[in-house]
Amino acid sequence: MRFLFIPLCCCLIECLYCQVAGAEQTAMAGCSIAHTNGFSATNSIAASAATERNILGLHYTNYFLFTEVNAVQLSLAQVLDKGTLSYRVDYFGINQFNTLKLGLGYAKPFGKHIAVGLRLNYHRINLIQNQAKNLMSFDLGMVYTMNEKIRLATSLRNPIKQKLEQTYNETLNTEFILGGSFLPNDDFYFSWEFQKDLQLPLRSAIGFSYTLHPKLITRAGISINPIMISGGIGIQKAQLQIDVSSSWHTKLGYSPQISISYAFNKKAN
Repeated sequence: MRFLFIPLCCCLIECLYCQVAGAEQTAMAGCSIAHTNGFSATNSIAASAATERNILGLHYTNYFLFTEVNAVQLSLAQVLDKGTLSYRVDYFGINQFNTLKLGLGYAKPFGKHIAVGLRLNYHRINLIQNQAKNLMSFDLGMVYTMNEKIRLATSLRNPIKQKLEQTYNETLNTEFILGGSFLPNDDFYFSWEFQKDLQLPLRSAIGFSYTLHPKLITRAGISINPIMISGGIGIQKAQLQIDVSSSWHTKLGYSPQISISYAFNKKAN
């Protein structure tokens, strides 16, 4: 089975690189850096500064319809007097190869236009026949709200290139992300994103959503490097939001996702 295991690991690593929390954002090709929702603790630490309620989110992904290859993510945003504290738990993989990521972040607005955030991450990477790797990293982010319609955002993940292995100089992914969103009216929402891993080609994506009904939203998106097409719907009722989506990788196939988020008390004035 070893000849099958190595390609599977490569597939899993590619999945991990494309991983985004929340079916709302996966339906929009992963464009999430400028968006505030229940999964900002994972997708955009700076955007969580605009959170108005304490939000708990749970997200599940099945990769390429393989029953053994799944990811589960838990996200919590806690609104404080002068900012937002966020927590994240990500698990990805199978028995032979899996990763666990824990994150603790804080985001704070500075005036009406700028918000910044910092997140500390703990990684545990387990590969069969090798000792599990345990290490720390951090992410930085900033969001600039130009006006009620346009928002720009950027994030730098693992800027100090934490090493996984000394002999072959393997490191965690160092990523730079730049993106934005445009809200022309109450029904349409557009977002775009560029993501550059130091060891991989530039990834670009664009996504949009359209509100068919106050409780029903449709979404779609496309990305390049890798080429993926995605879409989904969302249902929102009071404080509960349920989203389902699916993405199609041109070489590996379909990956369905579902997420549930619940908003608690409103932010105090």
